[in-house]
Amino acid sequence: RPMAEEVKGYYPLFGPVSLALLMGSRPIWEHDVYYEPCIDDIGSADLPEWDDDNHYWLMHLELLWNAKKVLGSDVRIGFPAFGDVLDVLASLRCSQGLVYYLIDQPDACHRHLRRIQAFRSIAGRATYEIVKDEDGDSYEWGLVGPGHVAQMQCDFAAVMNPELFSEYVTPYVREQVKVYDSTFWHLDGIEMLKYVDQLLAVEELNAIQWDPSEGTPDVWDEQWIPFYKRVLDAGKSLYLLGPFSSRSRDIVRALGKRGMAFCYFGATGDEEYEVIRDSHNW
Repeated sequence: RPMAEEVKGYYPLFGPVSLALLMGSRPIWEHDVYYEPCIDDIGSADLPEWDDDNHYWLMHLELLWNAKKVLGSDVRIGFPAFGDVLDVLASLRCSQGLVYYLIDQPDACHRHLRRIQAFRSIAGRATYEIVKDEDGDSYEWGLVGPGHVAQMQCDFAAVMNPELFSEYVTPYVREQVKVYDSTFWHLDGIEMLKYVDQLLAVEELNAIQWDPSEGTPDVWDEQWIPFYKRVLDAGKSLYLLGPFSSRSRDIVRALGKRGMAFCYFGATGDEEYEVIRDSHNW
């Protein structure tokens, strides 16, 4: 049953922080993709300059072009998961080692983060030119938006505190959001809630996408409504991606429709049709 609201998407992934492959890390292909650390000492390491002929960059481009050729205009092609700058640095050095360097060698860490930031901007612009549609729109994490849509996150922040976040994450977020046209932050887990104030203060950040931790109530649970209101009151949009549930209508009834987008997974075709039909009456 055709539905105008249905979006088919494909993600060309080389793992969760594939920018690390362009900066010296080697992939470990197992059940997932892992990245072999390539920095022994943060202070003395020198990350490479951008190389258009990098083997793994050419692999990214080949996959994107082949996907566009095979899938045509019927399927939206998303962006590779290049990764947040701090997550990339954690892959290049290893997370455990990086924790100490953030405290002991901040200048060296920022030097590397600025280089990674430049790589991300170059890679992002190049892939956008491939995946954008005829109107210049692009697709990311189930969303279609105007211009270059970018999903942002920092998993490494789970082991940080707000002070370190303000030094090593927020400044780079403020720079990144100026590069893209539409941005949302993937807030992954309850341990990330301590950073919400800093993220909401980033004026150009358009939206928050909330993903509760495993073992906690899902995105449709009423306990999150005060948090959702906080996001909306700050002038941000709210993107909720979760299992199919009729409880999603309770979120709309509590907060209204403005500034919210829902994406369901695990639903049958009939369930999808039913919720789209009924949503007009929420």
